[in-house]
Amino acid sequence: MTSKSKELDVSVKNMIIRLRNEGLTYRAIRVQLNISLFTVRSVVKKFKETGSTENKTRSGRPRIFSTREKRAIINKIPVIADLPVGNNFQDHCASFVPFTIDPQIPTVKQRLENPANIKEYIINRSGPLASAEFVNSLLFMNARPVAPNVDFPDYLLYFFEVPKEVPEKQAGLKPEIYKAIFGPYENSTMVLCMSQILQPKSRGTVRLKSTNPYDSPAIDPNYFENPQDRKIIVEGMKTCQKIIMSEPMKKIGAKPFETVAPGCEPFVRDPDKYFTCITKGAVLTINHQVGTAKMGDPRDPTTVVDPLLRVKGIKGLRVVDASIMPIVPSGNTNVPTIMVAEKAADIIKETIECPYYEYLY
Repeated sequence: MTSKSKELDVSVKNMIIRLRNEGLTYRAIRVQLNISLFTVRSVVKKFKETGSTENKTRSGRPRIFSTREKRAIINKIPVIADLPVGNNFQDHCASFVPFTIDPQIPTVKQRLENPANIKEYIINRSGPLASAEFVNSLLFMNARPVAPNVDFPDYLLYFFEVPKEVPEKQAGLKPEIYKAIFGPYENSTMVLCMSQILQPKSRGTVRLKSTNPYDSPAIDPNYFENPQDRKIIVEGMKTCQKIIMSEPMKKIGAKPFETVAPGCEPFVRDPDKYFTCITKGAVLTINHQVGTAKMGDPRDPTTVVDPLLRVKGIKGLRVVDASIMPIVPSGNTNVPTIMVAEKAADIIKETIECPYYEYLY
């Protein structure tokens, strides 16, 4: 899909397969895209720039690579900027505590298929189908307060109702693990309390697997490299358990699953050890990946782009996506990414030299 005006060409859902430079100046002047079944070569005019908004786990793949020791993988591609692309990978990961509620409360599937609910949504845009993926509550919490007068949460709890298809097909659980934990409750009204870390200390990597731009990258999130990350998630899971067992939750029939995670049976009576065991076999991504094209001081060897989002060592090329965030925000990355794009648009507009016309009236 493309949109054209006199000053702007926008092309989305296309793969950048080559970026050409101008002599020895390393200025991005030509971008080669694959659009559907044919190839388009687009010359970038002098006053224009190229902006990369590829998925944050793919940013910078065409010709800008990680550290020199990885060059053996990509030695067929000339290196024009030796930058730490793919380092500093950060993500919000989580684990969960499942429970059921009163069987008289309809399941997610029943509410989604209810004709009255469908009609309500079509007419009023309200009702169960207008919910935010059946997320009922969010709770920002401190595992260990920084100081008595500082309120800086380090984990987030989600309470959301799920159909069996979510843990069965979307959580990455092995079939035997899913059956052991969720099998007896497939026809129940299931709710997950998910504990997510907000400021992980662990750092992962994104690397090229080959010289083919269509090959997906090798992503190592390196979750729990820092053991403190696991401890914070476990604290959140213990808070989940306390809330599930509270008097208000009992009024809606909340009951923790009686099934036990396979391999964690010896630790059932010790919440710390039991939940730690679960995190070793069931860790989920919240898909808030950032950091692999880190923004910062151009003199800092760990940065890829400067504060104006310009790729170091290459003129006319910027990165505009969540990968430029040096540290993952303590919340969803959606709005911050939109903000980055809005700011980038303003920055680029300020650098474009458009002709001046004096209108006479």
